[in-house]
Amino acid sequence: MNFRAEIQTDLDLSKIAEGIIIPEKTMKDIGLAYRKHREEKMRSGVNLHDLSPMTPLKAKTIERKRKKGSRSPQTPLIDTGNMSRGVKMRTGAGFLEITQGTTRAEIQAYHQEGAGVLPQRVTLSWNKDFLESKVKPIIRAYLKTLMERAKKRG
Repeated sequence: MNFRAEIQTDLDLSKIAEGIIIPEKTMKDIGLAYRKHREEKMRSGVNLHDLSPMTPLKAKTIERKRKKGSRSPQTPLIDTGNMSRGVKMRTGAGFLEITQGTTRAEIQAYHQEGAGVLPQRVTLSWNKDFLESKVKPIIRAYLKTLMERAKKRG
């Protein structure tokens, strides 16, 4: 069975730079900023879509992680780093695709949606704070460069 977990968002990036195709390098910069943002938020134990705290782990899970040598036994989903390393990014002019790689996609999907006794823990998403603090400045810097080039050309 194949699972594909993709970013959940209601943010429309086309409204930021309407009519302008953002080049691949800028889209890659956004993707790299997302990876860093995602890692920081996962390490702090919050859901990415709304920055609410993830459901705490049960005591027996924390104890099991502690016995395995976890450096952060109370933080969900960061024990091995496999899910973080498994995030794949594809970019091109005007598009950015971020997905969970196939090695962890099934597990990612269960956490993303919540299943059975697993609570929902959203780890592939972004929020308005990320859009305002990271994405918009990257796009604004690109647009500023475009304007400066246009002024030089007359």
